Amino acid sequence: MTYPEDAPVVTAERLEDLSTLYGLITQTYNKKLLPLFELRYNDLKSEFDCECIVISGGVENIPANTFRGFENIKEVILPKSLKTIGNYAFSSCTSLERISFPEGLKKIGTYSFANCVSLEKLTLPENIEEIGGAAFAWCNKLKEIDFASVKVINAKAFFECFALQSITFPESIELVDCDSFAGCKALTEINIPKKEFNIDGSFANGTPWLENYPDDFVIGGDNILIAYKGSADEVFIPDGIKSISCCAFEDARVRKVHIPDTVHDIGMAAFYFCSELEEINIPPLVTVIREGTFYKCRSLKEIVLPPSVTEVKFRAFRHCSSLENVVGAENLKKVGSVAFTYSPWADKHPEYEKE
Repeated sequence: MTYPEDAPVVTAERLEDLSTLYGLITQTYNKKLLPLFELRYNDLKSEFDCECIVISGGVENIPANTFRGFENIKEVILPKSLKTIGNYAFSSCTSLERISFPEGLKKIGTYSFANCVSLEKLTLPENIEEIGGAAFAWCNKLKEIDFASVKVINAKAFFECFALQSITFPESIELVDCDSFAGCKALTEINIPKKEFNIDGSFANGTPWLENYPDDFVIGGDNILIAYKGSADEVFIPDGIKSISCCAFEDARVRKVHIPDTVHDIGMAAFYFCSELEEINIPPLVTVIREGTFYKCRSLKEIVLPPSVTEVKFRAFRHCSSLENVVGAENLKKVGSVAFTYSPWADKHPEYEKE
């Protein structure tokens, strides 16, 4: 790759210096040392905050905060050796327009390119595995993303990328976490591969795609119920649904929910804060009640666990303040911390409680 001859080369040592000094400046309370840290940091920043920088060959990791707030960088040349980009590494590089990721890159850290408001196109390398939380949040001009073979897209990874209109998840995808594309107000097209994977019910909140979805049940992948948009008092989940996404019914004003026997997995916090929920069935293929699934379902009086359910995880029924009966509790082999705390049933069965 060609680049300007006068582009500074940033060595591994200088990367560490920048990262360390940024941390010292933002965390130290020693008024005598602070000016020294700031002087050294500003010297380095003046050397490398220019239109194009080159990261030295052999570098495998760009540390956290290294170029955070460098407002003059337009292009970054990364080495083939690079494997990870640390948290906030290029955050608020507001002039950054071009960056080519090497094929060996595995992980992009939390907030690593957040608020890079000049970035318009993103092509991820073939071996990328994970995009960190809010990694590209508030990249307001970002229009095009090639996800390559990414496996994990963490929470708010592309939050409020206002110019983004269309995305296609690859077959390799395993997790699309909460609010990962929330607030992308131009996003009208989302292509989801026909497979079972973890996709959070809130991943597209505030997008035209979700707001204009033509049904109360938002279904994607291999019969995943991603979200429920309706307002019915009694809900019959369609036959054939295999899994219910995390937060799919969060804060829904439902009283009764009928889940078909085809469902084998109910995601974390799927019915979180459904405060009016009185009646729901657990299908016989379900084996675990996940974290926070029925958290603060304050009207739920009884839950029937089929023999297949042998584990109830952390906070699954916490704050179910009307829960008086848990049928099938004797089949449980593992109960997570505070799974039933603040319920009448827990008061009568302290043996199922762990703080």
